[in-house]
This record gives sequence, C-alpha cells and structure tokens, in this order.
Amino acid sequence: MDCEKIKPQRSEQSNLDTRIRAVSAPVLLVNLGEGKAVPAATNASAIAPMFPQAEHVHVPDLVHFRFLGECIAIGEKITDE
Repeated sequence: MDCEKIKPQRSEQSNLDTRIRAVSAPVLLVNLGEGKAVPAATNASAIAPMFPQAEHVHVPDLVHFRFLGECIAIGEKITDE
C-alpha cells in the first residue's frame, strides 16, 4: 500500500457502517496511543463492539502518523535536535 496516495478525507470518514456486523472472521483493531492521543476519527473504540469477533488493542507510547511519508535525512536531523 502506498500511504502517500491515501486521501485524508477517506481516512477521516465515519466507519460506523452497520454492515460490519456481517463480518464473521476474527478482527484485530489496533490504535496507536491511548486516551486523547488517539484521534477521534481513527479511534476504533466505537466500532469494536460491532464486530462479532473483534479484539481492540491500544499500543501505548505511539502516535498515529502513518499517513506521513518516510522521514528524509534532514527531517531526521531536525527531530534529533
């Protein structure tokens, strides 16, 4: 998947579609961060109960910036300062 091609509007849309109840396979929903660190648009807490076989986990101490491209050398230098 090329994350550069993901449109922000698609990743921020509501996923509260009741058709997800028809998913019969086990589902793992992963949120990066905990509490208010997880953006409301990406927090799976609301949809996890809709899946018959869902496991919802939070990975603490991480943030949701998957939509950003890979950091270039100058970016790494700036963040190290």
